[in-house]
Amino acid sequence: MAHEEPIDLSEVTKTPSLASLRLWLQLRRDGAQKGATSFLWKHESDLYLITNWHCITGWHPTKDEPLDPMGFWPEIAVVSPIVQGDAGEAVRQELILELRNDEGALWLEHPTFGRRVDVAALKLPLTNERLITLPANEVTQQRLRFMVADDAFIIGFPDISTEGFPIWKRASLATEPYMDPDGLPKVLVDTATRSGMSGAPVYVIQRGVHRLEGNPKHTMGGHGQRFLGVYSSRIGDELEGFQLGEVWKERVINEIIEGDTKGNDPRA
Repeated sequence: MAHEEPIDLSEVTKTPSLASLRLWLQLRRDGAQKGATSFLWKHESDLYLITNWHCITGWHPTKDEPLDPMGFWPEIAVVSPIVQGDAGEAVRQELILELRNDEGALWLEHPTFGRRVDVAALKLPLTNERLITLPANEVTQQRLRFMVADDAFIIGFPDISTEGFPIWKRASLATEPYMDPDGLPKVLVDTATRSGMSGAPVYVIQRGVHRLEGNPKHTMGGHGQRFLGVYSSRIGDELEGFQLGEVWKERVINEIIEGDTKGNDPRA
């Protein structure tokens, strides 16, 4: 069901703002919920919701323990993408997504690394016929060659009011983007984030002269942007004197979708 209040999109200045979705993980019995971030991804003719594995499961992917000591186990996921209403106006359509059925988990996880890649995908009962929210891989972008120290922006929903649109949290690439730290397909970014940003899409933005991937001698001027991956979690804290975050590389999303590996429910 679409919300009746029309949304004014005339003041949206950058298209990645239309690619990020607030995600609510909920319990059925009492409506308790926790907030996170997600985004859409188009693969062939299908649409998927992408977020972190730990958001979907309520489980820590490396410590192998509940995130919430009181045992918050998400049962449904709720997102409200922007769609075109019957009169052509922009409205939000609430989608309630089951996370499990009688046969087990409904999310997909990485076919090789499993929960070690903290990304999960849910196939959506949605077409893009009237969709205004943009799949992250359909945002206009250039095949930029990533460089360490590039500016990146985590586009998500921290636990503050943002009138339905995401916060752009600046970061910088802290590791060489074509290497895989710990043998995993990720990049570390230098940033400080807040609760709720997990699962956000991350874009690199280069200004001035920049190079294209595959043709490093070819340079372009102006402004360029490119999807980097899925923000996951912060490493370290202020007491340790540094704040780094993990971003899972773009390629893991298609690997998860094409691998079609049903999630391994940690509570099963």
